[in-house]
Amino acid sequence: MSTVLGLVIAVVPSVVLASQISGFVLSVPWWQLAVLAVALYLAAFLAALHSAHKLSVTEAGSG
Repeated sequence: MSTVLGLVIAVVPSVVLASQISGFVLSVPWWQLAVLAVALYLAAFLAALHSAHKLSVTEAGSG
């Protein structure tokens, strides 16, 4: 969850500031940034899911 929060804190002000600068063109296309954001969200979700699964299997085995 902290990864998602960090990404929101970093991206939202950047997008707002970029929209306020007239003639601003980002050197990296927005769609590539969106793909990167989705990849980060997915990686964080899958890591949390994997960790939770390992934890539940470990607890079930010791209980």
